[in-house]
Amino acid sequence: MKNKIGLSFLLLLLTTACGDTLHHKHIKGNYYYVTENSRSEVCIGYRVNDYDESFVLFITEDVVEEASDDNFIIAKQKLNNSDDVVNYYIVSMQEEFTYSPEKFVVGPITLDEFELKRKELGVPENLKFKKLDVD
Repeated sequence: MKNKIGLSFLLLLLTTACGDTLHHKHIKGNYYYVTENSRSEVCIGYRVNDYDESFVLFITEDVVEEASDDNFIIAKQKLNNSDDVVNYYIVSMQEEFTYSPEKFVVGPITLDEFELKRKELGVPENLKFKKLDVD
């Protein structure tokens, strides 16, 4: 019971992390880009149910570039839209439903670490970053 209450609180907290009113754009399966009204903070999340907009957000802000195929999402994050702090992520998308999609996320990591992990995980080289468009 204690775990269910904690999980419910965590989901509520994560659902509101990108702002009050959420908009989402489907990637694949339960994976979505999630934004607030201003669309200034783009997050990547996993939808945990079909009847409301509850998401587990595992990349919580400032995603500026991305790419995806049937197995992976790669993302580039610039905190506060600054070139000073750039993080990279690799998400291994899961077919089976999970309440813990963050277990399948590598990041935040540096560009050098990203290139190593990309090869290790078999992320295709033709999966290239492109500017994120959530409209």
